[in-house]
Parts: sequence; C-alpha cells; structure tokens
Amino acid sequence: METGKEKIKRFISGHFSFNDYLTVSSLFREKESFAELKNFMEEDWDETGNNGNDQERFSRILDRLHHRMNLGRGQSFTHLFSKVASVLLLPCLVTIAVLYFARDKFPQIINKRKLKTLSGEA
Repeated sequence: METGKEKIKRFISGHFSFNDYLTVSSLFREKESFAELKNFMEEDWDETGNNGNDQERFSRILDRLHHRMNLGRGQSFTHLFSKVASVLLLPCLVTIAVLYFARDKFPQIINKRKLKTLSGEA
C-alpha cells in the first residue's frame, strides 16, 4: 500500500489520480495528519535545499513575478485611461451627432420666431 508521502510527491509532480487528490486534500483538512504533513514538508525542504540550481530557479521565478507586476501596472493605467476617454468622448460624440442631424432644422426654428423690440429701438 502506498504511503501519503508517495501520493503527495505524485500530486506535486502533477501525475496523480483522483484517488491521490482525495487523499492529499484530506491530509490538509484533517488536523490529525498535520504532524505527518509537517514531517514530509521538512524532509522535502531539506532535499530541495541541497540542490545547486535552486538559485537559478528562484531568480527565474522572481523575474516572472517582476514581469507580471510591471505588466499589471501598465494595464491598470491603460484601463484607467480608456475609462476616462470614454467618459469624456461619448458625450462629445453624441452632441456632434445630434447637431449634425438637426442642422437643417435650426434655420427653420429661427425664421419662424418673430423679433419683438420695444418701440423706438432698432
């Protein structure tokens, strides 16, 4: 029978079955298995701490994080700029459209009104 450590190793590597998934998720949920889980994580940490390529791997992960953070900043500025532009441009476009389609009606309205002035004034 397989131990929990073997199932966790398969789960970490990405090659696991549904039964492995259920076993690993129950290990994280049950308080009784915390000691076993802690021991496994300490052993795994000690094993990975002895690898010489961790510094290179961690620097690649850090580079990816910095890249995503920088992309996030640019996207938030672009998103904000597009919102501001839409708030400012939409009313202007609607006003221009209304004036364009109603341009023939304005002279008729002005011509129908009579100019009233006080007597003696030009």
